[in-house]
Amino acid sequence: MRFYGGLNRKGSAFFRRQSRTLAVLELSEEELVVSFGGRFSFAFDEPAVWSVADLEFNRQPRRINPYVGLRERGQSDWSWFTTLSFAELCAALVSVGAEEVDAPPLRTKDVLAITLPGSVLFAAIGIVLLAGGLLLVSLGVSGARMFAGSLQVFGWFALAVGCVSGVVHLWGRR
Repeated sequence: MRFYGGLNRKGSAFFRRQSRTLAVLELSEEELVVSFGGRFSFAFDEPAVWSVADLEFNRQPRRINPYVGLRERGQSDWSWFTTLSFAELCAALVSVGAEEVDAPPLRTKDVLAITLPGSVLFAAIGIVLLAGGLLLVSLGVSGARMFAGSLQVFGWFALAVGCVSGVVHLWGRR
């Protein structure tokens, strides 16, 4: 069985793989394989593979973007797959023998594209860009005002993204 959607899992310390990236979930009696990019997958996008005998899943029905959590038995980190065929995917997982487990409700911080260290990195980049723009303005170099203004715009944007995602992460820990 084949399902199309997006897989959101930790990609690095700073960012997660985006759920809007096309992912293809192929389910057989022995294993579940999620490949990325559809026909145009890159060499560094190796597929995620789970053995059905060791697979645990949970349902996270939400009004917008329902998710199916996937992990190996005994692991703590979930990979979140979102698809328009949510009910069919859950029924297919049950039919091949994957174990359904209860899990706490999905929090926004679990599917946010930026991790907590990533939000700190964004805020730091924003502060550096703002400081660079202010330094160029204070030096009074001719023609640098426009460049300093664009540095400040990007700095404010990066600082806002970092602060908002940091608040979401810290609020989700409560």
